[in-house]
Amino acid sequence: MKKTIYIFVLFITSVAFGQFKGDENKVNFNQGILSSNPVSSLFSFINPENFSMSHTFGMSYSTFGNQGMALGTYTNHLAYEFNEEFNIEVDASLVNTPYNTLGDQFSKSINGFYLDRAQ
Repeated sequence: MKKTIYIFVLFITSVAFGQFKGDENKVNFNQGILSSNPVSSLFSFINPENFSMSHTFGMSYSTFGNQGMALGTYTNHLAYEFNEEFNIEVDASLVNTPYNTLGDQFSKSINGFYLDRAQ
């Protein structure tokens, strides 16, 4: 009986066809996000093509002497170019040390939010 069930399942799965969807219902997501019509508002001077953002994440562990420290950093780099002569850049970082053998005061002095390269 088991052999018959195995053969039946093997036969059914061998003749089953997968579903293939063509491109006829392909959705263009940029259509809803980006607008080709200029917007006249208070913030219309902000052009998304002049804006850039990048992220970095790092984890490290250091040992020295009889001490150890784990460190995690997340950095977000933001840049906007108003024109060829005027641009803004900033690196905003979150730093956390989830484990160290140097004490709570050291953790409190390292953990936090840092702004770097603000220009």
